[in-house]
Amino acid sequence: MEKGDHTLFWEPPGHNHHPSPPSLAEGISGFIGGFVVVMLLRYGSHMTNFLWFIPPFAASAMVSFEYWRSPIAQPKNIIGGHVLSSLVGLVALRILGTAPVALGLAVGTSIFLMTVLRFSHAPASSDPIIVMLNHASWVFLLTPVLAGAVTVAAFALFYNRYIRHKPYPVYWWDVKKPEGRPSGRKRVVS
Repeated sequence: MEKGDHTLFWEPPGHNHHPSPPSLAEGISGFIGGFVVVMLLRYGSHMTNFLWFIPPFAASAMVSFEYWRSPIAQPKNIIGGHVLSSLVGLVALRILGTAPVALGLAVGTSIFLMTVLRFSHAPASSDPIIVMLNHASWVFLLTPVLAGAVTVAAFALFYNRYIRHKPYPVYWWDVKKPEGRPSGRKRVVS
């Protein structure tokens, strides 16, 4: 593994080496990516007079630029995770209101649905809280959520692939087992 070619949580079971720490170049690259994507979101808001930015997008930027190999950093997870979690928040708000149990159910439901539908994106798990505490309307799903998530994913694609020359996205739709690595499954002998 090259210096700066780090991973975090997504190694297959049985993989027992620690990831290398990120290099200074990786840190600077992440800084640039985060700076530009947040600036783009703010300019999008300013030019359209619609909100394009919510705080979880900053966390999405960190994941997509620093941990770009992770399943949670792939474009379909960034977009799908934010849209799905925000939709859960909107439905929960309309049905349950903003009681503490409603907030907990919405976050838990969004985590469950992101997991089973394979759209896991950790930063998106806070979207239902933002939706519910701000009493968001259905328009919130289009802007800032869809507009912002597409902006983050599109810039991550451009920056990682064409500026940093990384093979991003690692996959478009589903996680594929890297060749030459064990699956982590134990062989059952009868």
